[in-house]
Amino acid sequence: MAYIDKSQRRVFNSLTTGNSLLLGVNLAASLRSYAKLLRWRMLAKCHRPLETFDLVMGCDSVINVLKLLRKAKNSRSKWLPSKTQLLCLFWLLIHLAITVLVGIIGLNYNLETSTDYVILGKGTISILDLDALSTGNFLSDLGAVQTWGVRGKVTTPLDWDAALEYSQTYYSTYDGHTFYYFQDQNANDTGTGHITSRYIESYAYCHGYRVTEGQYGNMSYIIYNDGTKDVNQTLSAQPGPGGLLTFSKFNSTCGARCTDINAFQAESFPTALVDDGDKFDLYEGRFFVCNNTVPEVGDDTEDVKPEYTVSDLTARMLAGALGWSSAVPSADGKSLYMTYTNTSEIGFYKTPNETDMADLISGFTMGAVSFMDDSSAASRKYVTSSDRPIAAQYLHVTWRFAGSILAVIPFIHFWTLLAVISWANHAIIKDDSHLAIAKAYHSLLRQLGNTGCLLQGDEIVRVMGNPMVKYGFSSSREQDGYLHVDVFEKGDAIQSMGGPFREGWYDGIGMVQEESNHRVSQAELMPRRRYRDIDATEYF
Repeated sequence: MAYIDKSQRRVFNSLTTGNSLLLGVNLAASLRSYAKLLRWRMLAKCHRPLETFDLVMGCDSVINVLKLLRKAKNSRSKWLPSKTQLLCLFWLLIHLAITVLVGIIGLNYNLETSTDYVILGKGTISILDLDALSTGNFLSDLGAVQTWGVRGKVTTPLDWDAALEYSQTYYSTYDGHTFYYFQDQNANDTGTGHITSRYIESYAYCHGYRVTEGQYGNMSYIIYNDGTKDVNQTLSAQPGPGGLLTFSKFNSTCGARCTDINAFQAESFPTALVDDGDKFDLYEGRFFVCNNTVPEVGDDTEDVKPEYTVSDLTARMLAGALGWSSAVPSADGKSLYMTYTNTSEIGFYKTPNETDMADLISGFTMGAVSFMDDSSAASRKYVTSSDRPIAAQYLHVTWRFAGSILAVIPFIHFWTLLAVISWANHAIIKDDSHLAIAKAYHSLLRQLGNTGCLLQGDEIVRVMGNPMVKYGFSSSREQDGYLHVDVFEKGDAIQSMGGPFREGWYDGIGMVQEESNHRVSQAELMPRRRYRDIDATEYF
């Protein structure tokens, strides 16, 4: 599926609008050309008043068709429409159908904003400002980081080989290594974002020891064996049976971007132990000595620019998130601690091993980052980038309707053409040149003589008395076997012959006989042969 940006959308809209206009103009022009063919057949069909005869002659105009619909009344019944009125109505319906069909094509496709894809361009973006976690109030800042971690519990860890990260997710190996790609936003449209190639990681490692005394978490100390000796560890708080107590140290020795973390997972009371998967199935108290490292921000495609980096202080704050709190430091002042009781969402359902604890520490850190990056409450900063996400547009077409319309239009067009050719070809079709049409009126208008050169059409009709006239043909007065085309007035001595125009030689002598001007080429005035089924088709 291809996507376009807003500028391309404007171009597309312009092109489709222009295409619809051109299609409409083309169809209207086709219908006008059909009307110019049909008029000769209509004029030859019967005698009609000169006023309506003139309107039929101009029926390529929809205005004239409307006038004709009003004026071409049935002479036999005032309550029934005439055939001309029915034909006008049918012609208007074809016009309306074509116009409506062209118009509603645009209703069956629309450009929609994609919720899954964006287009990247140069501009200002909004990125997560992790360094804003440090406001100068150190203890309060550490408590805020831990709170973000608790909120981040709702985030979802993805398998390392998962195809695509999405909001509030991160990658995990489930053994202490987590990985998150930042998601930048358009500074002017925070709802438009994209997954970048920039990432942040967390590496946690733990050593676990069995607690031999105070394992239920209800004493002020515990004793665990580190493999060589028993160690007495003072507790800053009692987590209670099945609870978890974590300590994050201020002056860690594991590295500039690393925090040392100790954790005590208390054993459940024996009376609470069950085998149905309950959270309190902790058969052994464990003490863990861990550390968590948050390396510098990386990028899969390019070097990380200074505005995207995260300070060492912020890295240590994130690394120790599981053990920070807003409480007072431990008695020795070297660490902060946090208690997660057996009713907390933070903890274990079974006795944890070293990788379980490492995964909890690392996942807590990365969950905080992932949640912050998707939260409007987290601080963000603006930077200029060549990868600003812009809402992508895609074309949605309702093909069952659009396809039907696109098929119906040429269907109507084609069958209208066939009907016009087959019906109109019963009469000789003159071209739409004003000279050719003037020649058709010549015999009729000679009644005006040399006067009336400034008369308007309705005035000519009134002066002549609006006679009944018909377009037709007759035998030549003097040239045997020749035929003559003219506009005949009802009641004249020479009348039009009935039926379709005959095949044969035309340009015989009609009602008016004059000497041709010597400047006119006599060769051009020679009789012409008329064949059926040619006149209409030669116009296409």
